[in-house]
Amino acid sequence: MTYVRDHLTEHLSVVRRYSRSLTRDRDLSDDIVSVVCIRALTSEHTFRDSDPRSLEAWLITITHNEFVSRLKKRRAEFAGIEFVDRHVDPDQDLNVEVAQMGRMLSRLPPELQSLLLDYTLRRDDYDELAVRHNIPVGTVRSRISRGRVMMQKMRDDA
Repeated sequence: MTYVRDHLTEHLSVVRRYSRSLTRDRDLSDDIVSVVCIRALTSEHTFRDSDPRSLEAWLITITHNEFVSRLKKRRAEFAGIEFVDRHVDPDQDLNVEVAQMGRMLSRLPPELQSLLLDYTLRRDDYDELAVRHNIPVGTVRSRISRGRVMMQKMRDDA
């Protein structure tokens, strides 16, 4: 057995929550989570770390990439079709923004990624994060703040 196979189920709730935040659709989200599991298991030889935070970040990246692939495929299906109704679904802007956030998150250093993911997706407080990451509470606050500032700068630059 490998690390991925042994620890995949520990991270499925975070993957499922992230997928739902991207899709806003339970069935589509479940499909994406299934694909993420299959991809993680078939690509487990490419995962070289045994850090749970790295595994979670890797799974989130696979989730994000699968969502983007499906979005691109869907856009390609509708290319060349002119729609009469120009109404924009309010969730469309949100989905685009969530995809942008995922891309920005993947560009952050790993220690900032894992803290921001734990803070936002798991809704852990600073004390829990300090214990889990084995760092002082002040460092947790500093890294989360630095990660937010970096993401805001990326967003402003986009």
